[in-house]
Amino acid sequence: MHRSFKAVLLSALLTSSSAFSMFTFTISKTKPEPEVAATNITPEQIQSLEDQLEQQKKDISDRPNGKFYAGGTVGYGRIVAGDDSLLTSSLFEPLLSVISNTKTKQGGLAYRYFAGCLYNITDHFSMGAEGGFSMYPPTKGTVNIGGLSSSLISEGGFGGFVKSFGYGTDILVNITMYAIPELYFSFKPGIQFAHQKNKVFLDLSALLGSVTFLNSGIFRDTFRNTSLLPEVVLSTGWNFIINRFAFFIQFDYQHVFGSDDAPVTSRVSSRDLIGGSFGFSF
Repeated sequence: MHRSFKAVLLSALLTSSSAFSMFTFTISKTKPEPEVAATNITPEQIQSLEDQLEQQKKDISDRPNGKFYAGGTVGYGRIVAGDDSLLTSSLFEPLLSVISNTKTKQGGLAYRYFAGCLYNITDHFSMGAEGGFSMYPPTKGTVNIGGLSSSLISEGGFGGFVKSFGYGTDILVNITMYAIPELYFSFKPGIQFAHQKNKVFLDLSALLGSVTFLNSGIFRDTFRNTSLLPEVVLSTGWNFIINRFAFFIQFDYQHVFGSDDAPVTSRVSSRDLIGGSFGFSF
């Protein structure tokens, strides 16, 4: 009986030891996992953000005028007439007496061809260079001077005109800002190598009764002048994008700062051109 009691006691101890080991093993295996912070972003929101990033990348890559462009402008242009046309010229001052009528005709169809390149500085700004050629309509200033009447000459006087023709070749810096890839605004300062031809004609006429007995051109000359003048062009336009190629339409204003008060012998006047442009970029 004593032996049976020892056997029972040993069996109990072994059972307790096994249970303790199992309990310890279970505790070590059931350590709490670290908590993960909860978020409110749904899969749909994540997909929407990814789509927006892809669209931004596509907008930048689709911008067509990051390389080369060319086009033409057609509109209203003028060469500014001198304030006093013939009178500023020392050629005629000794001959002029009484001014009876002065007229100036200026403005008409003008055009400009241009080509350039742009380099993308940021997502919204580009910078490059542009060259162009502009042609302007002629400006004509006329003046009639009376004061030659007598008992025999019923009417007479001097008359004349200055007619100016102009064109120019320019080099500009193109600074362009994009509101969106399609809509842009450009500021283009630069210089124009301006040419102007001033054609001068002065005549003397007299009437005997109703018969013209004297109608003579007493002075005719042409003065060809050139000058390097500051110029600025302002543009706003819209791109029609087709992959990496685009057509564009834009509105342009060009002004060239000339010497309007100079004598006709050396004058290269200011010029203006306002019109619409059409072109392409690639």
